[in-house]
Amino acid sequence: AALLLAMVDVDLVVELDDSEPSRLISVLRPDVCIKGADYADGSKSMPEAAVIEGYGGRIAFVETVDGLSTTQRLTAIGEDR
Repeated sequence: AALLLAMVDVDLVVELDDSEPSRLISVLRPDVCIKGADYADGSKSMPEAAVIEGYGGRIAFVETVDGLSTTQRLTAIGEDR
């Protein structure tokens, strides 16, 4: 989260315990929601899309890089502590 917040164009980072972010998104109403490109073809469920599109927000898809995973990196950092 700290690395994302250090980016100039990032206003807010929220860590969720809930696998379905629709309620939080409907409150925060971000202009752009970022999802991995693996969601772009519609093969993965993205229930929050209806909420985002409903208030005029936009979903941007970013390419993933094989072998690079946020979860893997955070796990490795935790193991180093």
